[in-house]
Amino acid sequence: MSIRYLILSDLHLGEEDSLLTNLKPGVDEIDPLKPSPVLTKFADCLEELISSETKRPYLVVLGDGLEMALTRFNQAAMAFERLIEEFLVKRDLFQGLICVPGNHDHHLWETAREIQYSDFLWRRKPPGSELPEPWHISNAFPSKEYHYVPSPFIAKFLSRFNSLDDFFVGMIYPVFGLIAEEEKKIICLHHGHLMEGIYRLMSKLRVLLFPDEKEPKTLDQIEKENFAWIDFFWSTMGRSGPAGEKIESIYECLLVPATFKDLIKRFAMVLAKNLDIPLVPERWEDDVFERVLGKLTEKEFLPERSKEERSLSSDSEKELRWFIEGPLFEEIKKALPVDNDELAQYKFDFIFGHTHKPFARLDKFYPYRSWTKVFNTGGWVVDRLELFPVYGANMVLISDAFETLNIELFRLGNLNKPKISKVKSPEEGTYSFEKEIAKKLEREVWQDFAEVVQAAAQVRASHLRKRIFGS
Repeated sequence: MSIRYLILSDLHLGEEDSLLTNLKPGVDEIDPLKPSPVLTKFADCLEELISSETKRPYLVVLGDGLEMALTRFNQAAMAFERLIEEFLVKRDLFQGLICVPGNHDHHLWETAREIQYSDFLWRRKPPGSELPEPWHISNAFPSKEYHYVPSPFIAKFLSRFNSLDDFFVGMIYPVFGLIAEEEKKIICLHHGHLMEGIYRLMSKLRVLLFPDEKEPKTLDQIEKENFAWIDFFWSTMGRSGPAGEKIESIYECLLVPATFKDLIKRFAMVLAKNLDIPLVPERWEDDVFERVLGKLTEKEFLPERSKEERSLSSDSEKELRWFIEGPLFEEIKKALPVDNDELAQYKFDFIFGHTHKPFARLDKFYPYRSWTKVFNTGGWVVDRLELFPVYGANMVLISDAFETLNIELFRLGNLNKPKISKVKSPEEGTYSFEKEIAKKLEREVWQDFAEVVQAAAQVRASHLRKRIFGS
């Protein structure tokens, strides 16, 4: 049995906090012309994992592959080039790259869909024709190569290497789905950002201003209302010069609970100085603004990844269920037009990232009768002052028989080598795919990888402390 898809997310290539971005020794400065030690060692691990495969798998980058919000684009591109060299040039590991953009690399989707639309007009609509409205999402369940949206930037970027001139690159957004009708299996992948209210802010503001209206229920409408906001703030700020650098400082403070309250307090003092609250004594205005700001930001603006207590907060648990049983269910029904009783017979797995807090578990969702496997792929960024094991990265494998397998790559502050997460329904046995992968994980290179990761994580946590609190 072979690996068909290998799924990673939240690489944040180019960001100094990413374990896959190379740093100059001893300083908080990136050196993107060299691969990071973690990237090199991980490539060695993947070579051990894939070398015996009769057919190379596809690499699926499930969002935030390139950091386009918090670093300059040329730096992200150079870090991405090092990954391409390690995975595809020095080691022939994959037969194609499938990108499912997230919030931090959303701009890759915007450029791809706009060019796709212009190509469509050039091919199908002569001058004088009535033009359709541009679409905002792709085919969620591609069955043909032409269903994948070409990424002009990535394709041209890779073709600079002679060996990659014809390498397959496809983009799907915001959901990449697989349907195996014979196996009665559905697998859906989404970066995860649309499950957080902050990335649907324009929809929420519309409902707030016009209470009789409701939030959109389909992926197309959600993206149509919010794409500009996601693209502006979360995927292009890194190219905004000094302003972008200041935004990164604020973003880091929002993610670190130790500084979040101080940041809110400073905002409150500025507002109290410039605004007057009727009927409130001046000496109390700071406190009023601080309380209001704290409540608003904690509910709508504090990211899931900043909440250290558990893998998924109670609010995010509700959003996960809303997304799967609402917008995602609508996409599945479009691709598989059967009644709910027949759909209930399918097994369903869901894979997402975004939170940087990996996990693997069983859950139940409507209308499926079988247990659903839910995997979070975590992330490769160290944006905490301490190394908490709730943060780390998973890698999900999908076999050619559509079996899913979660590999726990690392947890911050934990030297354990990668292992398979045992996620099985009561009626499920151990299959040969799992046994084959487990045997490969016993090799020494995986323990070497674990040690390199933790050393690199310590360095990045130290640099973060210095940036926030100073020397």
